[in-house]
Amino acid sequence: MKLTIIWNVWDNYQDTLLGSEIARLSNNKKKLFAQLKLYTQGGYKTPPSKFELKYLDGHLNVSINDRHPLIKFHKKYRGVFRILNGIRQAYDTAVGDGADFAIVTNGDAWCLNLKLLKKLLLRKDIFDNAVSTRIGNVTGLDINFGKYVPFFDDHFMILNINLCQKHKVFNYSEPKAYDSHFVHFGGIHYLLGNMMDERVPQGFFNAYTDLTDCVNHFGERSGYSLLPWQYQPEFSFLHANCHQDPNLHSLRASMLRHHKLDRFPQCNLYCNKYPKNSKIKTKGDYVFFNQSIKDKLFIFMAIFPHKIYHMLLRNFKYNKYNNLKSVLLNNSETSIKYYNNYNDIYPISIASRQYKTKDIV
Repeated sequence: MKLTIIWNVWDNYQDTLLGSEIARLSNNKKKLFAQLKLYTQGGYKTPPSKFELKYLDGHLNVSINDRHPLIKFHKKYRGVFRILNGIRQAYDTAVGDGADFAIVTNGDAWCLNLKLLKKLLLRKDIFDNAVSTRIGNVTGLDINFGKYVPFFDDHFMILNINLCQKHKVFNYSEPKAYDSHFVHFGGIHYLLGNMMDERVPQGFFNAYTDLTDCVNHFGERSGYSLLPWQYQPEFSFLHANCHQDPNLHSLRASMLRHHKLDRFPQCNLYCNKYPKNSKIKTKGDYVFFNQSIKDKLFIFMAIFPHKIYHMLLRNFKYNKYNNLKSVLLNNSETSIKYYNNYNDIYPISIASRQYKTKDIV
């Protein structure tokens, strides 16, 4: 199998140095992929240094339409369009590499276990679809227009190069989705969903995970909450926003040690810079910050009344309503399965909270 991995990057080249070292040296040892090409791409004025390119096959510039109205509205859309245009550029690059698959992710999002990645790429749903992405479920007890609202993640997108070519997924100048009506409410994740809906033919888009196994920096079930930390054990996918939250460096270093990735030169130097911390605990194949009793009590008080209310609502009022709906409307369609799957996942407002040193024991 031939694989191309491309990281969308701002100026956090230290992240991609470590991520590319893990991919390159892991594959050199295990020979899981017959060909592995690694790139970064972005639009920052200062490119990565020769040293930061050590494990990469190159760094690509992503061009965007600087006159697009959204960029005039807010400069953050430069980054949004670089991600979206970068997906197409990743496809073009993988075609040039003769790759079977391309994975498009962001600079601070790495795969820590290539065996799990290879296993994922061998799945039938990946082989049978042109584009596969991670989808989060925005749930409710009863959603009239479907079972859940999908949240499209821009990390670890998988492109099946042969099927993308066959169905001309990336044969466009600029998708209409770039001018979507509600972009200000959903940003990159909304735009990404619209682009998939526009460009990927019916039956060739695949949501390969719903992110229910993800945990945050406190080891709590966090679902599709991306910031500041998200780890998905099923695939060993780590997203750690250390560039904007330096307090996470010690946790990421602990994760690398836990996965024995500190055997690699740059990862070893990184781990030595952020030594072992007694405040960091281990569970299964991930690490997390242990919280103070005060913080645990606060979270309990915030979550417990919410859970009790929804348990009563679900088991009494909703069940009666759903039974009545089935009889009167002959409609047994329900979103309760997805609601239950996300029932123990913390709301984003809590899962994404930043920690304070005094709140960790």
